[in-house]
Amino acid sequence: MPTEAMPKIIASLYVGNLMLLILNLPLVGIWVKILQIPRPYLHAGILVFAGLGAFSLNFTQVDVVILLVDGVPGFFMRRYGYPIAPMMVGLILGPILENQLRHTLAISQGDPPALIASPIAATIYVSLIVIFALSYWMKCRQRTSVSEAVAVDEVAEPMAR
Repeated sequence: MPTEAMPKIIASLYVGNLMLLILNLPLVGIWVKILQIPRPYLHAGILVFAGLGAFSLNFTQVDVVILLVDGVPGFFMRRYGYPIAPMMVGLILGPILENQLRHTLAISQGDPPALIASPIAATIYVSLIVIFALSYWMKCRQRTSVSEAVAVDEVAEPMAR
């Protein structure tokens, strides 16, 4: 991105925020009334607009089916307390990453070690491995400390009687 465009981009962000402020201050009452709509009706309206948006993307029913197929796991994830954001990031970035991987392998003539040939890529991969290993180690450590605390409570409880 050229550096001469940066002040224009920042200025457009300021103008956009100012316009949002000017438009939303008088509309606060309407937004509050929208929050008073019963949830089933609100969810139905959101589903209709999401379906229209998915259909208007390519004007095919396949996009609406993809919306529903991806929405059902999201519904159950929310119901059972799992975070939805990682799934959404995967759904959005998955095809982009797949295309970039295909492009990279085409440039390297199908040579997978080319993915870690640069020092920056190798550093990122090592950092990711360390982060995942630390996360796993801390989770295992937390489990053992909880199980030890439960064991101590079970041993101390008969003595208290």
